Amino acid sequence: MDANGNCVRPSTCQCTYDGQILLPGQTINVVDKCQECTCQNGCVTCKPVSCVEKCTYSDWSPFGECSAPCNGTQSRYQTLQGPNCYRNDTKTETRPCSTAITSYQKGCLTCTCLNTTEEQCVSNCAITNETCSQIEDPLFTYTYAPSTNGSCCGSCVKVLKPEICSVQQLPADFVTIDNCTSTEKIYQQQCLGGCISYSMSGFNSPKNNCRCCSPATTSTKQVEVKCTHSNGDTTIILKPYENILTCSCSACENTIGGD
Repeated sequence: MDANGNCVRPSTCQCTYDGQILLPGQTINVVDKCQECTCQNGCVTCKPVSCVEKCTYSDWSPFGECSAPCNGTQSRYQTLQGPNCYRNDTKTETRPCSTAITSYQKGCLTCTCLNTTEEQCVSNCAITNETCSQIEDPLFTYTYAPSTNGSCCGSCVKVLKPEICSVQQLPADFVTIDNCTSTEKIYQQQCLGGCISYSMSGFNSPKNNCRCCSPATTSTKQVEVKCTHSNGDTTIILKPYENILTCSCSACENTIGGD
């Protein structure tokens, strides 16, 4: 029947095969099933045919764009093709390349192509680990810290130089003061180490920052001493004696110059 509901001859009827409309008498090759199918009287009839593939590789495609300004690669391709070819296969050929750009940005670096495989890059930032380490400061050392906000350049972070100042225990010995000598040997302590001091030029006089390794905390104990007087008499009395417990770097006394 036609679209108007009228009867027609079977030889004029179309066919449908795998979603494809076939005209009366039309024949198609179904390569993946090795069949030849024909539309007859509104029906599709198929018969087996030879499945010998006829595949050939296409011509090489043009080389694509270079993947990087320097030390990049570019590729070209060949694909299988043919009327009875249903295999998918591709040949790839790759070669090194570089563009004609003499310099380009690579992250936080400016790079220059030396040839197709080599490049030379320098930092865009004036602040580097080397520049930080060259800063002269009597109190601080400077180290490079990378950026934390996404920018290319980091910063120089200052760290207070270590000061070493500690208590050193001395061997026990007799101690003499004001013609008086301890009746027993006493352990003594001293503050020993290095503290950062410096002087800077200024108006009227240099400015001094003098720091000394000095006692920080002490304790007092009574020590028995034997004193000899001018008439030759001797007496034994108790005198206060300061023991050093801890030491630290602090401003020196009797410094010269302004502050």
